[in-house]
Amino acid sequence: MSLAIVAAMMPTEWMAISHTLLGMGEFPNAPVTIYLARSASCLYAIHGFIYLTLARDVPRYLPIIHLLGWLDVLFGFAVVAIGISAQLPAYWVAGEGPPVIVFGLVLVGLCRKQGRSDVDHVP
Repeated sequence: MSLAIVAAMMPTEWMAISHTLLGMGEFPNAPVTIYLARSASCLYAIHGFIYLTLARDVPRYLPIIHLLGWLDVLFGFAVVAIGISAQLPAYWVAGEGPPVIVFGLVLVGLCRKQGRSDVDHVP
């Protein structure tokens, strides 16, 4: 996720080329489109950097990691719904939402495997 920082800084021309190569037609080169693409990439990158920081001391941050795992599951389902409603190609929907759901479920499972009672109060 932290590698999304590259997309946040990608020249707009590269976004347009990628958009076309991914089979999504002509890139809508509008301020809101560019803003949303860059801000979404920044949010993904921030998310990744948070996980890298939390991974440095898993026992200490286990309740936060557990909560973020559940939030990733919810976010993954939301991204699938958004992708479907936006009529994105099936490969895009399948390549974004489900991996986030699986990642979240793996985190939740690993947190629970630790057997720590302090994660039991988190959903």
